[in-house]
Amino acid sequence: MKKSILLSCDSGGVQYNLISLKFHDKKEVNKMASHEEVEKQKALPYVGDTVRSKKYGTLWMVMEKREMGEHSADDPTLGHTRLVRAIYLRYWKIQQAKTPGIGRMLGYTYTALDNTFESNWEIVD
Repeated sequence: MKKSILLSCDSGGVQYNLISLKFHDKKEVNKMASHEEVEKQKALPYVGDTVRSKKYGTLWMVMEKREMGEHSADDPTLGHTRLVRAIYLRYWKIQQAKTPGIGRMLGYTYTALDNTFESNWEIVD
């Protein structure tokens, strides 16, 4: 059972068209990895933890962690996508004499389907 909804609103004369949402059978939703499963599988750091970039060797602090949905291309030839559960982490580059949160920031989304955290970061104890 799939239904689509298109939402739009007008705010201050600007027209916003929101995403088409799809509702799936309960069986299909239960097959998706939960946010907790993604977090355990990826061994993601907690807020306040320090990580090191494997490419540059720079130190970053995790400032924010939140659950969200990420679009995944199941069949790129047909253009079908689905929403998968993901964890968003926001990092702050640690610099001497800078207040945490002031300066360079990066944000990435991690799903159960990718290995980008393991290939780019390591948790510093």
